[in-house]
Amino acid sequence: MNSLPIILEEQFKLYKDIQVQDVYKLIYQGIFGCEHAVDEKSRERLYEEFEMAEPNEKEKVTEKISDFLIYRINIRPYKALEGEKETLFEWFYESSKMKEGTIKEFLINWKVFRLVNEHKHYFLDKEIKDFEKIIKQEYSKRKQLPLVHHSEEYRKANNPSYRVINYMALHEHMKRNMTSQ
Repeated sequence: MNSLPIILEEQFKLYKDIQVQDVYKLIYQGIFGCEHAVDEKSRERLYEEFEMAEPNEKEKVTEKISDFLIYRINIRPYKALEGEKETLFEWFYESSKMKEGTIKEFLINWKVFRLVNEHKHYFLDKEIKDFEKIIKQEYSKRKQLPLVHHSEEYRKANNPSYRVINYMALHEHMKRNMTSQ
C-alpha cells in the first residue's frame, strides 16, 4: 500500500505555505533519498546549519517521507535532544551511498499525489500543470528528473532545517557502534 496520502496529510498539518514544488521535492527525496545532496562541502554545510539552529523540542525529530524507509531528521529538535552533528552527518553520508527508487516509482507517486489532490484540493489543477510543464522542459534538457529547492513561500514560513536519512543507514551505524563498544 502506498502511504503517500498519509504523508501528504501530515505535511500539510505540520507546515504552512506548501507549494507544488515542495510536494515534488518531498516525493523526490522519498524516492531517491539523499544521493544527490552529498558533495565535498556537505559536512561543512551541515555543521554550519547545525551551529545556527536553535534547539526546539516542539518540532518532530523525524518525518517519514516514503515507503522506502526514508526520513527527514529535523535539526532543531535533534539538537534539542543533544544529538551530535558528527553522528547526523555520518547517517546522512551513509544514506547517500544507498541507491533508492526509480523514475517509474517517482511517476507512480506523482500520480498518487494527483489523485489525492483531486479529493483534498491542496492545489488548483492549473498550478500543478504549470509546474509539470517546467519539470518536463528541464527533463527534456538533461534526461533526468531535475532537483528543486523548497519554494520561497515554504522557506519563509517554515525555515526548513533537516537532512534526509535512510533508516537502514541509521540502523547499520547503530549496529556498528554497539558491537565496537
